[in-house]
Amino acid sequence: LILKFKKKIISFLCFYNLSHYDKNLNNQITYLSLAFSEKNIIPGQLYLLINKLINNNKSKIIFTSPHQAVLKLNQKIGFKVRKMNHFFSVFKSLLNSKKNAK
Repeated sequence: LILKFKKKIISFLCFYNLSHYDKNLNNQITYLSLAFSEKNIIPGQLYLLINKLINNNKSKIIFTSPHQAVLKLNQKIGFKVRKMNHFFSVFKSLLNSKKNAK
């Protein structure tokens, strides 16, 4: 999404729906990968773009950076901001290990 003022781009959002990578997810889960805003020419530039994203995509969940300024913006918009813990394990297949290849 881009926001122009006097034929010049002053803000933009880059995003993708997580369903692009996992067909089991719906389009309501969005990840903001990049946001830019030139000096505040129009008050609330990023808010306008995020609001447009929510309304156009019907996004219910938007993942963003944990940067403090972004968290404050999300709280002002009305999102619930929570910390997530992620855990995962990597299992090597016994059939693919070099020891069992002999």
